[in-house]
Amino acid sequence: MATQIGSCGTSVGMLLFPLIIAWLLETFTVPGYYLILGGIYLNLLIAGALMHTPKSKEAKIIAEKKEEKLIANQEEMEENQTTAQFDSKIFSLPELYLYLLAQAILNGGYFAGVLYVSPFSQSAYSLTPVTAASMITIMGASELACRIPIGILSDRDWMNRHYFLCFNCLNLSLSFFLLPLMPSNIHFAFVCIYSGAFQGGWGGLSFVTLSDFLKVVKLEGQLMSCVGLSTAFNGISCMIVSVGMGQIVQSTGSYILPFYIGGAMVALAGLLSGLIGIISSRRTANGL
Repeated sequence: MATQIGSCGTSVGMLLFPLIIAWLLETFTVPGYYLILGGIYLNLLIAGALMHTPKSKEAKIIAEKKEEKLIANQEEMEENQTTAQFDSKIFSLPELYLYLLAQAILNGGYFAGVLYVSPFSQSAYSLTPVTAASMITIMGASELACRIPIGILSDRDWMNRHYFLCFNCLNLSLSFFLLPLMPSNIHFAFVCIYSGAFQGGWGGLSFVTLSDFLKVVKLEGQLMSCVGLSTAFNGISCMIVSVGMGQIVQSTGSYILPFYIGGAMVALAGLLSGLIGIISSRRTANGL
């Protein structure tokens, strides 16, 4: 739940930026667009500089803590520091390799599936650039609306989040297969709503499912190390997919094939996530 709330900014950006980008490109051309976009992102420095605990709050916390509580916190901190040291045991987990592979495929497949939404809709339905960009905005609005409900469901005690991630991926995959088949821009927009409903879910679920299977093997202190590995592989995957999809579109003269490739990749990632759930459940049942 907290992960979904914290990542709502991604959905807000997806909701607003497509229309802003389309307008900037029409008004200021490509060089002007990049100059303005660079200025917008420069403001992140300010946001980052403000992310610290207020000193007054720190002083209040320290003043209110009793001596025994401070000692207990110190012992806990030392224990966490020991736990957080890198442990090569993570490389003995088949779940880790499946997770890294699934996430790389999922990120690449998602990128392929949404990369040509606007160009395809503009070409297939003769839309203006701004109207075509609004298809991404529709996805962002649906994503934002569904993030918290997905977070609430994923926090239920009876929910296996590996299987839930699989369910999200399979629905997202189906949406990518459906998008190029729509006979009109209205139908296309409805599929964008359906697709957006599951786009926000997999991001938050990807993080918590990693934490889930690490807890089963008592290696939760390795979470950030595994996140770092996954982020590196995801970046490589997106680089390969971006070049590959560009080559495919250039060779075929059509935007259709990337949708199908993205859908197939996301479906495969979902099945791999389900397999992680099976392995993790067996470990829990066997007490391993």
